Amino acid sequence: MSTADADKESRAGDLFEAWRAQVERELPGTSFATLYTQTLDGLTVEPLYVSTGKTPSLLPGIAPVPRAWRGVARVQGPDPALASARARVAVAQGADELWIEAGPDHGVHTLTAGDLALVLSQVDLVTTGLALEPGGNAMALTAALVAVADARGVPRAALRGGLGVDPLGRLARTGSLLTGLAGAMAEARELAAFARVELPSMRALRVDATLYHEAGADSVSQLAWSLSTGIAYLRELMDTGLSLDEAAASVEFVLPVTGELLPEMAKLRAMRVLWDKVVRAAGGEPTPGSMALSAHGALRCRSRRDRPVNMLRGTLEIIAGALGGADAILAPPLDAALGSLDEQA
Repeated sequence: MSTADADKESRAGDLFEAWRAQVERELPGTSFATLYTQTLDGLTVEPLYVSTGKTPSLLPGIAPVPRAWRGVARVQGPDPALASARARVAVAQGADELWIEAGPDHGVHTLTAGDLALVLSQVDLVTTGLALEPGGNAMALTAALVAVADARGVPRAALRGGLGVDPLGRLARTGSLLTGLAGAMAEARELAAFARVELPSMRALRVDATLYHEAGADSVSQLAWSLSTGIAYLRELMDTGLSLDEAAASVEFVLPVTGELLPEMAKLRAMRVLWDKVVRAAGGEPTPGSMALSAHGALRCRSRRDRPVNMLRGTLEIIAGALGGADAILAPPLDAALGSLDEQA
């Protein structure tokens, strides 16, 4: 440690001790220890954190050149025409990426490529990323997206985002898969191989931990299940002939974030460190910027009755995502718990 860094750390320590002494004077008869809190997973959150003066090292999976995170807006249904209008408003208000829930019985009712074309009719497919949430219809929705791009003369390589293939997540959420796990995994492998060639800027598989949070999982469990699912997908993709690094580049991660600012920042940063260790332990060489990590505001934390509170929660979630190093951040609308999704929300 340099002399300058040592001096900064010493000053930070002095400031903390002065703050602690003042707090203890303001809390007569109460132990300072009562200001420490425990998370559900047993981690201790201190009442105040101060800078040590050290320059933090770059987190694994983050591009070496600073870049802005992408703002994501959710597009839901069921009416394709209404979804199209919502997509137009979201992009006009600054969304960089659209998270589109779609399928014949999921989200926006899209039975044909024409239905998806209507949803995307007012969206520039080159400048706006697309994160699909296809439910159990990933193959059909991917084919529809390709058909829309081809019809509009948009190069397939220009499409950005993710296809949202997550068979293990769907199995955990619904308890069943139409083609069984083996069939769903085979479809995932096929779509990943297709995307590597035809849609190189779209990650085929998604590991989505929001469903575990909605079921009550703590942060440690979310990380554990995300890693376990990610490893399973790596093995499946490598069976198709992809290298480990190619397989890792075909997977994206989504973690939920709440208004618990510091623990949620730590969770996002820990995910990058852990996934880097997984890929390296398996013999891969992850490059800066190789991991795709999105942070989604937790639906479990939304109030049905108090929209302004939801705005405050969303603000904290966005801050946690940005400071935690997320590549993309989605804050649910103010009335997400009601499902009305008006323009103000």
